[in-house]
Amino acid sequence: LDRNIHVQGDEGSLKPGSSFEFGAHTGAFHGGILRVSNVEFTRTGQAGNLGRYNFHWHELSPGRTRDVIDTAFIRNCSIHDTFQRAVVVHGTDYAT
Repeated sequence: LDRNIHVQGDEGSLKPGSSFEFGAHTGAFHGGILRVSNVEFTRTGQAGNLGRYNFHWHELSPGRTRDVIDTAFIRNCSIHDTFQRAVVVHGTDYAT
């Protein structure tokens, strides 16, 4: 794509109520592939929900070695005004 991409939770996540601090969640899990570049993330992550981070790689490399290189990356992204940790890597080797 040659346009700006912006991943964000809805406006309701900023106000107390049922969706307060409950933003968008982006991730790749158990061998998935996630390549992201030049994307802005805001109002993302879910406060108080374990594993619901802004950007999350989980168990991408069990049994894999170098094939994760260039198939799992986050590059030149902006992550701000969020409700949870920005980037979380669990059980994943060689991601960049």
